[in-house]
Amino acid sequence: MTEIRFNTGKQTISTSCRMFTDDLQQALLKLYGKRVNLQQNDTAALPLLQRYISERVQLSVAGKTTRLKLIGYEIEEEATWCHLETTPYTAPGKIMLTHKLLYDFLPEQTNFIHCYKNDERKSTKLVNPDSQASFEF
Repeated sequence: MTEIRFNTGKQTISTSCRMFTDDLQQALLKLYGKRVNLQQNDTAALPLLQRYISERVQLSVAGKTTRLKLIGYEIEEEATWCHLETTPYTAPGKIMLTHKLLYDFLPEQTNFIHCYKNDERKSTKLVNPDSQASFEF
């Protein structure tokens, strides 16, 4: 599951991606050949998580691509939440999302996307190989 939240006051977009920890660790090992232990707050995981997510999640607002920067992660039961933030955006508009998390690892992967702006929420579901979504507020 991925949540995208617009902070209109700071003009940033915070994004949080939740994945099963075992699946995420296996994907990092398979793709990058590095074994990490996310439950132990392994600092070696941070650059791998940044790389993994930035290669598989792209976000643009009003036609301008934003850069997602990993600000940290946390474990919640058997899932890992990866928290990201964008560089400031200046113009609201149509949100375009490319989302392929765990697609190369789990062919049957389904991703739920929730996009929030102020009190309004819009959601969609992407089933591998579908990876494109858009939101307009």
